[in-house]
Amino acid sequence: MGNRSHLSWSAGPHACPAQVPARVIAKTAVETALHLLPDIRLAIPVEETGLIPSPWNRCPATLPVTFTPTTTQ
Repeated sequence: MGNRSHLSWSAGPHACPAQVPARVIAKTAVETALHLLPDIRLAIPVEETGLIPSPWNRCPATLPVTFTPTTTQ
């Protein structure tokens, strides 16, 4: 599955017991979104994406994107 350094699941006796299903769900969700929105693009330069201040994780405060709306049946 490639580099998963952005996912935190702990280790040892405190490891998440559902990490495998959680990875499958996350991977499926991202692949589905990319399939349904093939032209999705970041709406701002990557340098402008600010992070939420936190000592525990690194995630964007916002993630503005552009895409062509579609209808699914």
